[in-house]
Amino acid sequence: MKKIILIMMVISLIFLLAACSFFGWNKDKEVDNEYVSKLTTPTSTIPPFIPGNGSGSSIINNTTVPAPTKVPVQSPTSETMIITSYYQDAEGHIIPAACTVEKQVGVARASIIATIDNSVNREQIAYYGLYPVLPRGTEVLGINIKEETAIIDFNKSVLDYDSEQVEKNIISTIVYTLTEYDTIDSVRILVNGYEQGNLKFGADISGLLNRDNCMINSYSANRETGVQKSDIYVYKSVDNRFNYLVPVSVEHTLLESADIPGKLIDLLSNEYSNDKFFSEIPASTKLLDSSITEDVLEIDLSAEIKNYTGSTRENRIVNQVYHTMKQIDGINKIKILIEGAAQKLPEGTNISQTVFLPEKINILD
Repeated sequence: MKKIILIMMVISLIFLLAACSFFGWNKDKEVDNEYVSKLTTPTSTIPPFIPGNGSGSSIINNTTVPAPTKVPVQSPTSETMIITSYYQDAEGHIIPAACTVEKQVGVARASIIATIDNSVNREQIAYYGLYPVLPRGTEVLGINIKEETAIIDFNKSVLDYDSEQVEKNIISTIVYTLTEYDTIDSVRILVNGYEQGNLKFGADISGLLNRDNCMINSYSANRETGVQKSDIYVYKSVDNRFNYLVPVSVEHTLLESADIPGKLIDLLSNEYSNDKFFSEIPASTKLLDSSITEDVLEIDLSAEIKNYTGSTRENRIVNQVYHTMKQIDGINKIKILIEGAAQKLPEGTNISQTVFLPEKINILD
């Protein structure tokens, strides 16, 4: 009799555990219903973000941990994927970063939801000195991608901010996060189903926004009329621990397509003396020639590109050039010559080989 009772108790326990598993399996997905990351959650408390209240340390070149820009050797498993979203540091500068999340349908939507200010998103990126951009309470009501245009609809909480800097950051974060994907070239932003025109601090979000007319880490949200803009990739130090590669929009006169590579190199080799961004490209580096054959960009740089020492700086130089040139239409690969010849850089990097341009930036381990 005791054996029968014991067997019945074991069977009941099995059924009870099965029921708990059945009714509780989706509990974790209640966090934003879309985005549950596998990143390690730091235990420290995150201070509230105050735009423009960063320390602005002037010793940014003394940081020792470069932000990774290559995909780690261990690729995500079949159950995960890498998404790129745009965050901000304590000084309000926009920083792209790629992280591994659970595999899911709707990768563009997931990338935007990752930028919304809530406790889960903040804790996942706090260790890296980064913060979400979109205001707390923001919800994605819908997103439709058609003919390379993403129409994204937010609730009114996306407009819950009180400074021009935050307004600019919200727009650039939405546009740049969505246009990370090859299927999206332009973005239309709606709030509760309606276009908004000019926002409270003057940014214009009517019509289609894209990387040709939207500025990032710049003085304005919109490009001025009658000029052209380019994004140069320079480094930003965060918390004196990480050096992140970040895009900075620069306006210039209208250029022919053939003149764009030279303009980009000129901008990269400028002396950056402020305490916000820095470039590792040696000063006075010039573009001697460039050409595009099929999807390969070949650029010929002057000998000044070799005026440095150190493997860390060499890696940063290569990353700056690759990511900056990536914005040129129609190219997927790059080859670099020096003074017309195939050469290695001082620390041994062979840049004369044709390589694919990087897909991801600032991958968070």
